Amino acid sequence: MVAADDAEVIGALTAGYDVVWCDGVAEEVATTAVVDLDATFAAARAEVEAVDALFTEYQAAQSNKPIRPEWPEFVHPAQARQAPCAVDEIVYDALVLARGIADLADAWSDFESLRAARHFLVEQGGLAARPLPLVVR
Repeated sequence: MVAADDAEVIGALTAGYDVVWCDGVAEEVATTAVVDLDATFAAARAEVEAVDALFTEYQAAQSNKPIRPEWPEFVHPAQARQAPCAVDEIVYDALVLARGIADLADAWSDFESLRAARHFLVEQGGLAARPLPLVVR
C-alpha cells in the first residue's frame, strides 16, 4: 500500500495499465488511460437494450415464439455489494469498487453467453463472447 498523495509511486505502479481511480488519489498522477465507469456501465446497458430489441423483432417474426432470456441485471460498480467487514478501512473503498467491477464483468459474461447461444443474435457481436466494453479516456 502507498499513500494516496504519493504520485510518483502510484504513477510507477500504474504505468502501462488502464486505471480506475478511487476517491482521494493524487490528481497529479500521470496515467496512460482511465476507465470511465459511468460510460462503461452505460455502454453495457445500451448493448443489452440493443440485443433485446433484436430479440423482440425476431420473436415478432416467428410463429413459434421463442422465450425471451432473462438478461442479467447490471449494477453500477459504485453501488456494489459491500466488502467483507474485516477489511482495513484504508483499502475498503478500493475493494468495494473492485468487487463492483468484477460483478459487472460477470454480468456481462452471462449476457454474452445468452446472446452468443442464439443464432439470430450472432450478427450483434459475433459468435464468440466479447469482453466488457470498457470506455477508456
